[in-house]
Amino acid sequence: MNNAILSCRKLNKRLGNTVAVDKISYEFESSHFYAIKGHHGAGKSTFLQILGLLEDSDNGSVYIDGKDVSKLSDKKKAKYRQKYFGYIFGKPLLNEKFTVLENLMLPMLLTRSKSEAKESAEELLKIIKLHDKKDCYPSELIKGERQQVAVMRAFVNSPECIIADDPTSGLNSREEKIIFEILKDYATQSGKCVICVTESKEVEKYANSVLIYEKGGLYK
Repeated sequence: MNNAILSCRKLNKRLGNTVAVDKISYEFESSHFYAIKGHHGAGKSTFLQILGLLEDSDNGSVYIDGKDVSKLSDKKKAKYRQKYFGYIFGKPLLNEKFTVLENLMLPMLLTRSKSEAKESAEELLKIIKLHDKKDCYPSELIKGERQQVAVMRAFVNSPECIIADDPTSGLNSREEKIIFEILKDYATQSGKCVICVTESKEVEKYANSVLIYEKGGLYK
């Protein structure tokens, strides 16, 4: 499907009596930061969950590198999630039992040695200037710092596509700016695809494309 790393065709999803996703077709390319904006409850998060293989649609298909992955088994979908996606949510889902460094290392230990994971994790912390807090626990960081760590954790295995669901929820304007700059740099400098659902106006300064989600539809 052209140069799209991720695409969908005629996706449809009902939540009760509401059509949350209404026959959406779209192609998402690498090296691109997409922002999807819309009012609360419009269905944009449901659409994002379907794109990221976290939820099934009622009808339609999702394609990764041109391959229809919608009807795959849960086991095979899990493999695609691990290989192709990094996920960021509004609440930083960090493990409070581990230090900041260990939280970044954990996903990498599936494919790398402990020393390699430690080295890579420290480099990521240097990027966001939190290397001096590598031995802190998440509870010792302010919310903006915790979210920065959560964002970098989504990058650890260099996924082709980042699925970000309201990643700046509850952050101030300075913290929002930091998160959006990180997402933009990952897309443009690493050649990856970032899809971000948000209600923030700040994202318009950073995204390559701003799409509007309304009544179950996606519009340019």
